Amino acid sequence: MEYGKELQKAMVDKGISGAKALSDKTGVSYGITLRLLSSDKSVRLNDLKITADYLRVEIKFVIKGDES
Repeated sequence: MEYGKELQKAMVDKGISGAKALSDKTGVSYGITLRLLSSDKSVRLNDLKITADYLRVEIKFVIKGDES
């Protein structure tokens, strides 16, 4: 799950350069924004949703098939 790359692409489309600028616009802390952009798996879903909504990126959850 490399959502950070999609967020970075959306930043370019919106003309936002840098994690600090994105953090200022979303209200999500700078440290968490850095973790979001690097696809860190320990971020809160709420922080991802706030950032994705601001960048107009859709988040989808897909049910995995039975692996037994």
